[in-house]
Amino acid sequence: MIYLVICLVSYILGSVPFGRMFAGKKIEKEGSKNVGAMNAARVTGKPFMLVVVAALDAGKAFLALLFTYFFRSLGYNITIALLVASIFVVAGHKNPIFLKFQDKGRGLSSLLGIVFFLSWFVFLKTGNYLIWISPFVCIAIMIIAIFSERLFMPRKKTEVRYGKVIDELGSPIIGRLIGMVACLIALIFLLPSEYFAVVLTASLISFIAHIPRAQEYVNTSSS
Repeated sequence: MIYLVICLVSYILGSVPFGRMFAGKKIEKEGSKNVGAMNAARVTGKPFMLVVVAALDAGKAFLALLFTYFFRSLGYNITIALLVASIFVVAGHKNPIFLKFQDKGRGLSSLLGIVFFLSWFVFLKTGNYLIWISPFVCIAIMIIAIFSERLFMPRKKTEVRYGKVIDELGSPIIGRLIGMVACLIALIFLLPSEYFAVVLTASLISFIAHIPRAQEYVNTSSS
């Protein structure tokens, strides 16, 4: 029964569409048509929206896992419970109930929230301050991967549509996928194996959600 509650709470939290709240209904019709942080920045034309919505999307994932942690005294396996919460909060972000289960997100910011929570959780258990670098390592790797794609992969000359910063960060979908894989490799060495499995499982959902956009990008680039 408790696992069902964790599923429902995590999914509902993941479903909260912060991008839609800040950018309005037009976010579903412009740019990538997703309700994530990057598209919120595109649609509003305000780069700071990337940070605001990403932080809120990460926060809802952190909150879902925190809810699971607070009720650990009920005797369930905390690792399995965190795994379940991670899967359903990312699934909620991807197919939110508040937007009629439409495919509206890729879950990258939610993954960051999961890494932040696990860093805090492992710190509480081990007292190892070094674990706090995990989310910042992931952020650094993603930024490097995104700009590396811009440097090393050919692309068509296009007009600046949403502002230089937003266009530079938003388009390199291949860089994001490479960054996700690189982050997972780094987390193998930073997180205990049982908690790495939590991140890995949730990451697979986000990775798969990025594939259609990556295929579209490759087809467009080669045409």
